[in-house]
Amino acid sequence: MSQTIHMHADIRGMLDHHRRKGSLKGVFKNTETGIGLSDQEARDYLYDCLAKGWRVLPVDGCDNFDYQTGCKGHPIDADDNSENKKEATNST
Repeated sequence: MSQTIHMHADIRGMLDHHRRKGSLKGVFKNTETGIGLSDQEARDYLYDCLAKGWRVLPVDGCDNFDYQTGCKGHPIDADDNSENKKEATNST
């Protein structure tokens, strides 16, 4: 059986690779206002996530997500998979 796996981001990796001040500005948005977080707000959020014991964050919506390992996978029905291949073939 095939499955879809959603992408995730490593929290510690984001902090290690975005050391330059201002490099995390706008990477995350406030879920209530839709406004991008400042660099410091983003760093505070990532450190809060680490304090909760999380290792990774979902890149996009995922309803089967584990904050230690990421997306646990979503089964793809064989009929859906063949339909997706047909659509890809027809669009070229």
